[in-house]
Amino acid sequence: MQQLMPKAFIDGKVARQMGDSVALVKSYADQGALADNVVIELGTNGPFTTAQMDAMMQAIGPNRHVFWVNAQVPTRPWQNSVNQMLQAGTKRFRNLTVIDWHGYANGHPDWFYDDQVHPNPTGNKYYAAYITKNVVAHAKQ
Repeated sequence: MQQLMPKAFIDGKVARQMGDSVALVKSYADQGALADNVVIELGTNGPFTTAQMDAMMQAIGPNRHVFWVNAQVPTRPWQNSVNQMLQAGTKRFRNLTVIDWHGYANGHPDWFYDDQVHPNPTGNKYYAAYITKNVVAHAKQ
């Protein structure tokens, strides 16, 4: 993704959970490090509560556009509840756009390793391109 958006600040960590992320985002906001457009991909490694989602959105603030990538984890029981919560969030937060990775990637098992969770090199290309396309199409100018 860094190649497609070379000026992007990316902080990704394997298995990061929502509980660890709100404080991290608050620290970036306090430092002035958050851009006008923020991409989040949380929910793949575990569910979160509506209160946690609301805390994340409040940490980011109403003046930034948030792009939240939904979960494509068919082997995990929380996939649908996470995706429903994100979709419901678009009604509460006008600055939230859900990137439907689940809908786009569903039916493409060849994009994933055998665990059907982690994209393989082919899937990584589609993942990065799909997110970039959505950000470019809907980014706050």
